[in-house]
Amino acid sequence: MNRCVELIASAREAFNRPTPAAIYQWIQHLDDEYSRHRYPELLIHQLTADDQRDSAFSVACLSAVHALKLALRLHLHTHFRRVMAAACVTRALHDQLEWWQQKGLTQASWCAAFGLQKPLRDSFYFSEWCLQLARFQLSPESEKFGIQQLVAGSQRSRYWLFAEQVRAPIDWTTGCLLTHKATEKQGYLLCTHNDHALLLLSDLNTVEKVDCRDFGYWQTSPSEMPSQPALQQLEYHRSLNQQLPSISFKAPKALLTAVKRYTAGQGALSPVIRHIRQQPLLANSLRQAARQQIIAANNPQRMDLKHIYLWLGGTRASATLATASLQQQFMQQRVPLQQSLMQRLSLLTELLQSLSTKTGSRLPVPASLLTLLTAADLFRNQQVLRASYWPQLEILRNADKAGWVATDEAPTDQRLSRQLIRRWQLERQLAPLMTPEQYQGHPLPALMSLANIGVVLAFQPDIKLSKSVHQHMQSCLKCLKLKPATYSRLRQQSIYRCHSISPLSELFNLQDE
Repeated sequence: MNRCVELIASAREAFNRPTPAAIYQWIQHLDDEYSRHRYPELLIHQLTADDQRDSAFSVACLSAVHALKLALRLHLHTHFRRVMAAACVTRALHDQLEWWQQKGLTQASWCAAFGLQKPLRDSFYFSEWCLQLARFQLSPESEKFGIQQLVAGSQRSRYWLFAEQVRAPIDWTTGCLLTHKATEKQGYLLCTHNDHALLLLSDLNTVEKVDCRDFGYWQTSPSEMPSQPALQQLEYHRSLNQQLPSISFKAPKALLTAVKRYTAGQGALSPVIRHIRQQPLLANSLRQAARQQIIAANNPQRMDLKHIYLWLGGTRASATLATASLQQQFMQQRVPLQQSLMQRLSLLTELLQSLSTKTGSRLPVPASLLTLLTAADLFRNQQVLRASYWPQLEILRNADKAGWVATDEAPTDQRLSRQLIRRWQLERQLAPLMTPEQYQGHPLPALMSLANIGVVLAFQPDIKLSKSVHQHMQSCLKCLKLKPATYSRLRQQSIYRCHSISPLSELFNLQDE
């Protein structure tokens, strides 16, 4: 039995007597498999092979896969991603909110996906798109009108964001057989990217890259299903993602060069603004930073990017751009312990801000940026990449972030953090953190050490501190003139105020009650 069949069997078991808890548990299993292996995209061929194109069960399974795929591309938080996938399943099985509430459904965003709240929330549009896409791909002829209504109807603007994430013709599904109109060459669709697709040719040994400009020369063969050897080979290729992910943090070099030239007085501001406009995420981050400030003379809504950049100033604007860029890249990394790691980084951010406010020690950059810059090496830590659950330590032997998972006192490799700090031209501001031996008595290393230790104590209150870590913590408290009782109280307050870090997007403004 291949893994697609096993996944369908587990879905039948969960949907036999459906409850919100059982469905969410299956979605967790599906998300774990999809995030690491991607083979669930081939479920459509197993479902259509069973002649269940129009069944609610097939729509539920396929819409859940579409929901996870779309949520990953939009970088939604893990919990919200799973809630949206579960909402698609419940709507496909029984589209009555009251019926599910009798089964124990209370989660706010999940309930909002049924569309009974006015005004309609993003969760409704998200689930509606995934459901219509699943129905169309299972029955293209009969469901063509439904998908057209979404992209061309009165609410089309709410669905364009989702439609833009479809990187190929909407009737192309992973594993479908494509035929070149002129040469009659055939291949199975392996995956799609922004500007190309990869095809596994019919010999099952050769992978060919097809440019997006050539998509029009290929057509689907809906009547021909992939053979079992083809499915097995496709499943193998889709499963290659289970290997350790490639971790890379690419700084926008063109933007950084323009900023450096402008700061040094060797270039104009126009190239900086042009590069920012080319990346909507960075442009939105500047606008949001301006909205958070009190501007007496100007309305941020009416200011263009050039005026916002000048008003924020080069230092604050660069910090805002760096935070948005790194935050997006952190969410794009897919490591097995993604959710656990993000929870710890979120708490670290809150602890840094609380300690800074209490002690009066001003942070050189925003707490969120400081967290992102110093935590990058964790995404290359072998224990984080390979573990299935967060390591539980008996003794804390390190006061830096490597101590969160390390079992010895080995020196920490901060090569990636140093590289990012250099790229974003923050060496001067963060020099005390990178070379603390040259800045004896500076508060920044003490703040970071106490925050790192506080994160470990929050998740493992009974952990023992090694003699060196205990002495270091005492010296940090003395440096900041902080009492142990005050430090303990700040940790508790930070835990209460802590929220998960999420990128800048309207979809992340939904708070789950």
